[in-house]
Amino acid sequence: MDDSFIKRLNLDSFEPLEKLNESDRGVCPKCKAKRKFYCYDCMMSLNEDIPHLKLPVDVTVIRHPKEKKSKSSIIPSKLLAPENVEILHTIEVPELLKEGEDPESVVLMFPSEHATEISTMSKEDLTKIKRVVLIDSTWSQTRYYLRQDTIKNLKHIKINTEKTVFWRYQKGEEDTSLSTIEALYFFFRDYESNLHH
Repeated sequence: MDDSFIKRLNLDSFEPLEKLNESDRGVCPKCKAKRKFYCYDCMMSLNEDIPHLKLPVDVTVIRHPKEKKSKSSIIPSKLLAPENVEILHTIEVPELLKEGEDPESVVLMFPSEHATEISTMSKEDLTKIKRVVLIDSTWSQTRYYLRQDTIKNLKHIKINTEKTVFWRYQKGEEDTSLSTIEALYFFFRDYESNLHH
């Protein structure tokens, strides 16, 4: 993983998370379940000191309802950027491109054969992007989503090939099969780097 981009980020202290790590599981104030850092069901942090981000592009994540929320890597993104991230737990995907919107304004991040690599996109094309859509599911479930009209007509974009460093390695998949949170991170890395160079 290229750490030069991480070094340019203005990261908050990890101390609040380290304090939570030292303690036993906390209790979610909403559902009262015992959790470690955050409640994945209520999508709430157990620490009030976590930072909040304003992202340059909105994010919509489509999650298969049968996938365990406890195994999702993407839920923390909602905690960090609540105004910009929506997570939909659905089989039938709603309309993502609103009537009258530029077709280039909503893109699907998926490494299809016809996907455009973000690092090759012009600044003009990048600034048209207002929402990026990611699918958080198994690869077989992803194929189901790709057949839906609300998804299949979106422009596909992809990142440079990267190798996963996620702790839960996917059996039977290449090491270039990223977790959803890794894919989102690399989207913003390539988006920002290409937009400002």
